Amino acid sequence: MNSESCRVMAHSFFVNSLIVDGSWSIDFKYTIFLESISMASSAATIFILRKRTTHLDKKTTYTVPLYPILPIIFIAAYTFVAFSIYADDPNAALNGLYIFVGFLVIYFASRWFNKK
Repeated sequence: MNSESCRVMAHSFFVNSLIVDGSWSIDFKYTIFLESISMASSAATIFILRKRTTHLDKKTTYTVPLYPILPIIFIAAYTFVAFSIYADDPNAALNGLYIFVGFLVIYFASRWFNKK
């Protein structure tokens, strides 16, 4: 048996055990909560980048139709998903938030160490 077959079998066993155990929904909530917070944060950086690049030529800068409205709708939709998960399972949402904040700390610490 090659390594690829072993990985597929191990993954299948893991996924099937989560389905049988019923704990897949908790993992799914963590994943969706982290994704929604991450996507909303990423979309919010559009406003920061636009402010930093106002001095550039408008013809060479990529623009989005309905600029301020479209990103706000996108952020609101992902924030709504995050709040929905919090309303359904506050522990999963808080644990997801702790994971997100932990990765933010790692990100800013690595940027700080790379500047030195």
